[in-house]
Amino acid sequence: PDTLVFASSAKLIARKRPCDLVDAVAALRKRGGDAHALFIGDGEERRAIEQRAVAVGIGDAITIAGFVNQRELPDWYAAADALVLPSDSRETWGLVVNEAMAAGLPVVVSDAAGCSVDLVRDGDNGFTYACGDVTALADRLTTIASLGADGRRDLGRRSREIVKHFGIDV
Repeated sequence: PDTLVFASSAKLIARKRPCDLVDAVAALRKRGGDAHALFIGDGEERRAIEQRAVAVGIGDAITIAGFVNQRELPDWYAAADALVLPSDSRETWGLVVNEAMAAGLPVVVSDAAGCSVDLVRDGDNGFTYACGDVTALADRLTTIASLGADGRRDLGRRSREIVKHFGIDV
């Protein structure tokens, strides 16, 4: 219950930059944070993620759930404290950010992802950072951790309010 779970929901492919999350969680743990990376999805980068986690000393601090049916995603988001989308510029939007926000999660999104400008309000519902800057990503995770449960809930509530304006009906 005290471990912060940073979830990434995506196909595990290179352009999604999953190892950035592994490295950021490793950095957060070196700073004394109790953090875990949860990968919701599967793909060709699975082995690279596992190897990277072992190499940076956090093999016990990652979980790869594999493919999850969309109907089950709310349960997985409920197990997380925040969603991280480290994708590069080939991520034209990042619908998982909408989903996580609707589930009431704070979000940490690379500035290269298309949705970052429209959905993420730094300090209000989450944070952006420069794509590929793992130190900046770790800093954002550290900030999320420092907010405490109440602070994270506040960001999550704001996420819900913001994402209401991005539904199909709107």
